[in-house]
Amino acid sequence: MNEIDLQDYPCPLPLVKAKTILSEMKEGEDVTFVINHRYRLENLEGLIKAQSQEIIEEKETANEVFSIKVRKKTIRHFENCMVCAKPLEYLTSSARAVCQYCGKEGDAYIICPNKHFVCDDCHLEPCIEQITNSVLTTGSKDPIEIAEHLMSLDKMSMIGPEHHPIVAASLLAALKNSDKLRITDEKIREGIKRAKKLTSGYIDGCCTAAMSIGVVIVVITNATCVSDRERSLAHRAAARGLEAIALEGGPRCCKSSVRAAIYEAVGFLNEFFDAGLNAKRMEKACAYSKKHDYCKKSRCRFFGK
Repeated sequence: MNEIDLQDYPCPLPLVKAKTILSEMKEGEDVTFVINHRYRLENLEGLIKAQSQEIIEEKETANEVFSIKVRKKTIRHFENCMVCAKPLEYLTSSARAVCQYCGKEGDAYIICPNKHFVCDDCHLEPCIEQITNSVLTTGSKDPIEIAEHLMSLDKMSMIGPEHHPIVAASLLAALKNSDKLRITDEKIREGIKRAKKLTSGYIDGCCTAAMSIGVVIVVITNATCVSDRERSLAHRAAARGLEAIALEGGPRCCKSSVRAAIYEAVGFLNEFFDAGLNAKRMEKACAYSKKHDYCKKSRCRFFGK
């Protein structure tokens, strides 16, 4: 957006015009306002701050003439719709939609009443760095403890594909700290990179948190699509994870799926790799039941634990 000159407008028109422009801007877009008189500048600053927008640059270009560059912040909600916080709607067939954050068009299976669509990449972007930094520095040997911390991060959504790398990251970090299978930071990063490419389970029909267990086996064994036993183990691990999640029943809950997948993966890794992992039982009640519209309550084995 170009420079907007507000000098010739009588009060309160500069604020009215600025408010309209800010409301029409796309997130991440910049605009520069030119305004005269310091008291009008202060009023404009108040409007910008009240709308939680970001002032990038401010300077006096002439006597009592000011230039103020503003960027519309990216606002994300972490419950329901990331854009407007409205409850999500789940479609039985896809609809073409444009991601509210990156502008890419894609097939939407989950939208809100305002037709907002957020692609998987933009769902992942706010928290993937937090996940990576956390698992590379944790000293915990308990993958459930690690996962619970990751799910509590301030940029983690209630649901979404960001839960897939949590499974792989938590297991690989616990294995690294247990010092049995020689897991390096590079292997952890590789596991996260692979797991974040897993698409939403709503599209595939199966929760891909379970696929993250297969990612862990692939990273441990350096398996490829032409490997023999290693590839078979990855499939068996993922299958066991899917079975564990299936036994939890529905509706879906990303938190429950992460826990179920990790508990199953610990047994698999100890059985086939003598990993020596120990995932403690949850000692506290699930912290997310009141935030999840589809919580199974007492039908969930993690509810009230």
